[in-house]
Amino acid sequence: MGIFVTVVGLSLIVSQKGERALLIAMTENSAVLWLIGLIALGFGAVIVSLNNVWSGTGIQLLITIIGWLAVIKGFFILVFPSTASPFYRKANNGALLATVGVIVFLLGLILLYGGFM
Repeated sequence: MGIFVTVVGLSLIVSQKGERALLIAMTENSAVLWLIGLIALGFGAVIVSLNNVWSGTGIQLLITIIGWLAVIKGFFILVFPSTASPFYRKANNGALLATVGVIVFLLGLILLYGGFM
């Protein structure tokens, strides 16, 4: 999971043009928004199914929290798409994407460290 999160964070920093295009597609095309919700729900469900640990190490707890946040995000997008769409429209900001990218990248590095040490 650390590799995935690190690469996503790096892409948010380096490839903002592609990320902004995805955000525009999500706000203009309900099928794209639905697919993103389905992916988030599936990703979170797999994580929670394999690692629903609330009393383990810090890394295990972090992975559990990420899994549940992905489940909540997927549920929110699938059940309330009319509310999710304006949120992503507001999130389509270069400075915000770069900031989120740095946070996600650092989170990925923490997960990589915990996973390989």
